[in-house]
Amino acid sequence: MLYLTTVVGGKNNGVRNRIYKILTDKGISQAELARRSQINRFQLNKIINNKKRGVSLKTAFKIAKALNMKIEEVFFFEEKEET
Repeated sequence: MLYLTTVVGGKNNGVRNRIYKILTDKGISQAELARRSQINRFQLNKIINNKKRGVSLKTAFKIAKALNMKIEEVFFFEEKEET
């Protein structure tokens, strides 16, 4: 299974998401997104808050589809410089 991960090569890089902002803008609750995407609310909350180390590509597509958006509109890669 393919994963979008929050750690790449041991560095503090990774895939982040805009789900919280999208839900707020669209007036959709996390519970409604969970229902639409058929993802457990607990897991969805971890994804939304970037607390989950990896998100499967299948799950990412389910979320994007439930929001009627492209996956790249919901998830993005963030590279942080090491300090």
